[in-house]
Amino acid sequence: MLRRTASRLTLVACLLAACKGNDPVKPQPVDVNNAIALSKVLVFTSGTKSGSGSIPTTGSPTSTITNLPSLKVSTGGGTVYIPVAYTGKTAIAYAYVQVQGADTYFIIPVSGTTPNGQIAIPVTLPATLQGNFVLLLSLVSASGNVVLTKTVSVPVETTVPLDCGDGDVTGAAGITLTEHSLNGKSGNVTIGYDTYSLPDRIDVFVDGTWVAGTGTSIAPPPPLSTCINPAAGFVGKSGTFTVPVKSSNKIIQVYVSGCTGSTTAWEYSLVCPR
Repeated sequence: MLRRTASRLTLVACLLAACKGNDPVKPQPVDVNNAIALSKVLVFTSGTKSGSGSIPTTGSPTSTITNLPSLKVSTGGGTVYIPVAYTGKTAIAYAYVQVQGADTYFIIPVSGTTPNGQIAIPVTLPATLQGNFVLLLSLVSASGNVVLTKTVSVPVETTVPLDCGDGDVTGAAGITLTEHSLNGKSGNVTIGYDTYSLPDRIDVFVDGTWVAGTGTSIAPPPPLSTCINPAAGFVGKSGTFTVPVKSSNKIIQVYVSGCTGSTTAWEYSLVCPR
């Protein structure tokens, strides 16, 4: 009798408390205005270390960033890429990156560089991140000298994924990632694009698998290219892609790599099955 009573009391207590211990923990939104908290949830490539205080400024400036990198991201959490085109006299071995206002910075290894080149620094954003913030960027040689003429501000704009077919997407130089939620749609998605006269590259993925683009199949990061000397897949034209999707598919990801070194512009839109 006592055991039955105890069991009933346990059941009643669980019902009154809505059995909270069994509920999944919902991720908390990240406050983009809290630089210290924000820097704790950004994830960079393996081998990344951290330093205290502000980004070091000592060194022999021998390099210049030739584009103004920025990130425009519509994603439910994923890896995006900071595009950096630079010229100078020294190969780059590390990048210093800091959330503006934070008290620590990231020391990110960069491989395969030359004194003049382009790199794409990966950063993984949490799914709950929305809003605008600024990253500070500096380039470093293998000897530890800061070789950039000045610390560069990288504005980052983040939003939730768009619904498939919800408005046009526009942009400029650099890498833009936009995710489009399919919400159970099945059929053909038509993507109409226009990169105008200056060459840009478009790559379309369905649930992480490349399905269409202005170049050949790639895995992220998408390539960078100057406007003057466009790489393969960078085109200045209009066109369409037809992408079949199933009801089990979740997301269409569209990367646009705007060419660097000029004022390029592009746009695209999705026509989705009902």
